[in-house]
Amino acid sequence: PALLGRFAVTKHAFREFVDGGGYEQRARWDSKIWPAVFGFVDTTGHAGPRYWKNGTYPRGEDDHPVVGVSWHEANAYARWVGKRLPSDAEWVKAGCWPMPVPSGLPKQRRFPWGDAWEPDRANIWSSGVGRTCPVTGFADGASVAGVYGLVGKVWEWTADPFGLWHSWSADTEQNGALRSLRGGSFDTYFESQANCQFQSGDSPLARKHNIGFRCAIGLCDLRGPAPASIEQAPLEQEQALVCERV
Repeated sequence: PALLGRFAVTKHAFREFVDGGGYEQRARWDSKIWPAVFGFVDTTGHAGPRYWKNGTYPRGEDDHPVVGVSWHEANAYARWVGKRLPSDAEWVKAGCWPMPVPSGLPKQRRFPWGDAWEPDRANIWSSGVGRTCPVTGFADGASVAGVYGLVGKVWEWTADPFGLWHSWSADTEQNGALRSLRGGSFDTYFESQANCQFQSGDSPLARKHNIGFRCAIGLCDLRGPAPASIEQAPLEQEQALVCERV
């Protein structure tokens, strides 16, 4: 079992990584990618997300999800905070956690809130926002476990290659050159791409305006006795419990 971050990683949180020298700490990065790290810079040549300027982001966006980061940058940040990127299966389960039904197997949702599309629950193109919004926004679209923004806002990197894991609904061709993306974003036009099952993919070097990420941590990686909240939480809620800075 793993705990998924309740929210996507914010610009403020990622700036702590930047200011803390995360881009210079080789131990946080895969050795094969290290030469490329020097190219992960903002519009003014400072280390950081692609669309920042002078090592920072516009005022008033502290709580917006960070975007313009490659899969490798997301992975390095996760290591820096002692966590990791969620697997595809963990991400999907967090979004469409199976609900018990009177008869038969537990039922998985199409969306975090249910099976019917409701435009006021997610920030995609039809919502009219047209950009990122605070990670706490669209609270009515949170999953049953209280995980925000799994659909809409920004696409999210997962740990897996594209096609390595898929839901019961469709087979996908594995492509080890691409990394998996989940959830859709604020500029996703088709609702069919903004649900818990749809999988997209992109190069792990891609640094786009609509791709962010969240972190996860395995229960086996936690040290010491389990917090009372974890011991007492219903099974369907334990994934939403997060550690500091997830």
